Amino acid sequence: YTTLFRSKNDFFQYYTDLPPKLDIVICCDLALSQERYSCYTAIVPIGKDNYGNRYVLPYLRIKEKDPAKIVYHIVSMAKKYYKLGLTLVGIEEGTTYNAVEPHLNKIAWLPNVKLKIQERSKEGRILGLQPLFFHKSIFIRQDMVDLKDQLLKFPYAKETDLMDALAYHLDLFPPGDNT
Repeated sequence: YTTLFRSKNDFFQYYTDLPPKLDIVICCDLALSQERYSCYTAIVPIGKDNYGNRYVLPYLRIKEKDPAKIVYHIVSMAKKYYKLGLTLVGIEEGTTYNAVEPHLNKIAWLPNVKLKIQERSKEGRILGLQPLFFHKSIFIRQDMVDLKDQLLKFPYAKETDLMDALAYHLDLFPPGDNT
């Protein structure tokens, strides 16, 4: 792979203040485990302004083996952004989704959708972020070191949870959709 992320640190755009109006989605890459070398669960909110610019909002990265606790964290994040423009929570399908689904079904107000992992490979999803970084239409915060580190090490990063969750937002906010 040759990617924009490996050597183009200058492609990162940073924000300190957010636009007054954002449409917000939360994308979740789930993993059930607390083992030392296991994957993390990533809960990543993304806001989109009227011009199609994307803002990665403060995210959560945890190791948890209890599906109910993972749902608790998703709901906490959703509550935080509900009044600020949350439109949808996307959760990666698969075994872990099946474990959290009974807990999700108890929360009637939470607008959620299952994200299809078979639509594209993980690498394909993550590479789909390149145009946003290239055109400087995606913004992160300076303190998002874990995300930046994963992007810079792609495709050789040992951990991909944050970039994969971020890449799923393209299923919910397709490029060019500025509505």
